[in-house]
Amino acid sequence: MYNIMRDTLDRGAKLLTADLAYVEVANALWRACTLRGLIDEETVFKSLDNLYGLPLESIRQEGGLMRRAAEISLESGLSVYDSIYVAVAERERATIFTLDEKQCRVAEKYVHAHMI
Repeated sequence: MYNIMRDTLDRGAKLLTADLAYVEVANALWRACTLRGLIDEETVFKSLDNLYGLPLESIRQEGGLMRRAAEISLESGLSVYDSIYVAVAERERATIFTLDEKQCRVAEKYVHAHMI
């Protein structure tokens, strides 16, 4: 994934994400630490520091964007959590990169989408 980020930046493009991404990553780290015992607390904090060090442009989920995410969700059956990223890509005329097959399939109906 790092190579995709680096190649994107080298081409002069921006890396965008919804504000929600930070909460989702923090929650996944919490789960990995407290519920699964896969990582320790220090790893949680280092990972969060690394996340905030990435050259990402965070997009705020304002009303219009959230409404569009809800529309995509209702049309497709994709969760609003996943649809917000599609809505961001659509509004910004961006390509979405995802590890989620269902999100990629749905996103392809609205924007350029690639599985990574």
